[in-house]
Amino acid sequence: MKRRKILWEIYPSYLLIIIVSLFAVTFYSSNFYHKFFMEQMCEDLKSRGAILKNSLHDFLNEPDKLDRFCKKIGKESLTRITVILADGTVIADSEKQKTEDMENHKDRPEIIEAFKGKASSVSRYSDTLKKKMIYMALPIEENGEIPAVMRVSISVSTIDEKIKQVISRIIISGFIIALFTSIVVFFISKRITRPIEEMTKGAQHFSEGNLSRKLKLPASLELAALALSMNSMASSLNEKINTILKQKNELDSVLSSMKEGVIALDDNDHIISINPSAAEIFCVEPEKVKGKNIKGAIRNYSLQKFIADARETHIPIERDINLYGMDINDSIGDTNQYNSRSQSLQSSKHNEEGSINHKESSKKQEESSINHEIAIDNGSGIEHGSSIDHGSSIDHENITHHLSNINRVSFTDNKRTIYHENAIQKVLYIHSAPLLDVRNAEIGLLIILNDVTKLRHLEQMRQDFAANVSHEIKTPLTSIKGYMETLTNHHNSDNPLSAEEQSHFYSVIERNVDRLTAIVKDLLHLSQIEQIGGKHHLALMETDLSDAISNAVITCSEKANSKNISVEIKTVSEKKIKADPQLIEQAMVNLIDNAIKYSHENGQIIVKSDIDATASKIVITVSDNGPGIARKHLNRLFERFYRVDKGRSRQQGGTGLGLAIVKHIVMAHNGRINVESKVGQGAQFSIHLPF
Repeated sequence: MKRRKILWEIYPSYLLIIIVSLFAVTFYSSNFYHKFFMEQMCEDLKSRGAILKNSLHDFLNEPDKLDRFCKKIGKESLTRITVILADGTVIADSEKQKTEDMENHKDRPEIIEAFKGKASSVSRYSDTLKKKMIYMALPIEENGEIPAVMRVSISVSTIDEKIKQVISRIIISGFIIALFTSIVVFFISKRITRPIEEMTKGAQHFSEGNLSRKLKLPASLELAALALSMNSMASSLNEKINTILKQKNELDSVLSSMKEGVIALDDNDHIISINPSAAEIFCVEPEKVKGKNIKGAIRNYSLQKFIADARETHIPIERDINLYGMDINDSIGDTNQYNSRSQSLQSSKHNEEGSINHKESSKKQEESSINHEIAIDNGSGIEHGSSIDHGSSIDHENITHHLSNINRVSFTDNKRTIYHENAIQKVLYIHSAPLLDVRNAEIGLLIILNDVTKLRHLEQMRQDFAANVSHEIKTPLTSIKGYMETLTNHHNSDNPLSAEEQSHFYSVIERNVDRLTAIVKDLLHLSQIEQIGGKHHLALMETDLSDAISNAVITCSEKANSKNISVEIKTVSEKKIKADPQLIEQAMVNLIDNAIKYSHENGQIIVKSDIDATASKIVITVSDNGPGIARKHLNRLFERFYRVDKGRSRQQGGTGLGLAIVKHIVMAHNGRINVESKVGQGAQFSIHLPF
């Protein structure tokens, strides 16, 4: 339906009213004037007849004279005059030459009434004259009797002409009035519709969000009230929208600044909202996944299983899930190559349960490696995983290369997940809550994700630390207790120990006590270093590294001389740095002492300092030509109580905390430490300190 302006709804209506009114006035005027002229004509005829009636008494008995008289008077007055006797015979007529030929008028209504003594008028078509006439019949009385009736008449055409003239003038006047009125009505309509159009434009501005605009108040009381209501509505809406936008911005700010990931789903598992933390966890773009089904947007079996369980229970639930990287479906071209590799892998490893290890490590152990996860469905291609080589096409050689670096294969629900050796597990603690509307009806699901990888790692470290400490302390305590019991038992027996045996036992006890003391001392030292940067601060000062290195070498010289090991210092730079000299010296002592422990007799240790100008750092290296360290141990070398050769380490008197102390000292100075080693070729520890 085509819509029109309100002007064209109002104006035609007014115009129609004017036209209908004009026709009504014309019709009414026509009838009024017709009736008016008819009445006037009848009165005129009656007056004429009354005058003539008295003149006809003298001619009633002389029909010929009477006929001539009627013709003369009728011609002069333009009136038809007819005289009818009581029997209806016409004896005189001003229009007819021969009255004998005229019909009998006895049955004419006006004649009948006239013979009753009443003047009577009527309008009808005349068969004699062949036109419509107005008749007025008057009784002619003589001596109380009515011997005849005189009828006077004129043609109606005379009246019609007068009425037409009047009506034409009325129509012309009405048209002029209607034209003028229509113009006036048009402008009145425009005046009425103009404020409505302005309010319409204002409402359009409101719909476009410009709620600060104010409508002008029209002169009309009703439209002014409407404009005031619209202005009030706009102000109220503006306040409410601003409040909603403020709350939305606050909510967005809260969600954006939250470390926890937040995902809101509707009833059909479509993503309503996802904050940056959640998007970062699953490596997706928030704007691209909004509105999509979470099964297609985030391909993670554990998450989907969690959502299904939350939907089924309709109550808040929580659990940990593991992640091993990102989805690689979009970055891998030909999955058939993976299928073939997967099938060959399955045929060669179909008896494996749990995981397999492949020895490979990064060249730089201090830097985090990129996680690689490839999930292969049994015989159906790639299911999920992370990108192997971002930005490059995946060919057969590239796929084969990465599949050769497999570290672990796990089996879950007929799916085999293969992990790259350097894949680092991410642990998410997730919990859900139903989304409810104002009527407490469930409309979706809210998922909160917390990255608890570090927390779980710390928990594991705490457990490992407790276990290692217990083990490290338990071993010397067991030895002390055993030897003390032996000494006590033999002291009270008939077979006492010899002085040489007692001396040996006491030396073993002393050695284990010293070991316990060293462990406790190192633990306290390590605890103090870990607190640096928190409650405690470094005693920073301008430190000459050559002094710290020289003091450390002197401290370890006796131990080095006992194994005939030479310690050579190569100081390329004497640049001073801001550091805690005691801690730096402690770190150097631990590294040199560690090198002496694991070096062969007659070995050589080189301590070198150099400047890395590109990184604005000083690099201190401690190198030895000892047995070296296998690659599989390098990642864990700086953990507490971790030993490559546990038996040999204890024989050397080590506590297992020396390298851990070095690492924390370096970290306290915003530096880093790394190790490079190959079996049989010695080891090189490097400390990088900023200057």
